[in-house]
Amino acid sequence: MEAQFSTTVLKYTSSVFRKILEDAVREEDDREQIFTSVAKKSKGNLLWIDLACKTLATEVVWNVLNVLDDLPGEFQKFYDNMKQRINSLLWKDGGYCNRVLYIMAAAYGSVAVSDLINLANIPSQVDLSTLVTKYLPFLELSGSMVSFTSASAE
Repeated sequence: MEAQFSTTVLKYTSSVFRKILEDAVREEDDREQIFTSVAKKSKGNLLWIDLACKTLATEVVWNVLNVLDDLPGEFQKFYDNMKQRINSLLWKDGGYCNRVLYIMAAAYGSVAVSDLINLANIPSQVDLSTLVTKYLPFLELSGSMVSFTSASAE
């Protein structure tokens, strides 16, 4: 049973890796090292894999291995690390991100981009899609809707 679980984790990691990171990481040795490290550090937590790959995708390629080394393997510590990164963003970006997360958590489901902009009081010069893709790996943007990447992320 454990071998089957490990195979499932490796297949899932490979799928997410290809979808999110493959184009960013060009060196085959780095790809293999990142893939192996993500699968190992996840301890089988598929949400951890999703969030880690999305986090790594926002980094410049030469920092990916260092960022991955710094990501905590325990999910609660990983979540706390992500919140700390949001809170340390420059200028008002951290505040925008926190407001978006609070609204999404309160809504407990998908929210239209236009509604989220209004509810979170995001100024017109701030691009919500950039906030979501660059700073909020918990969320995904699909068309005109924003949702949590997984029900367990809510």
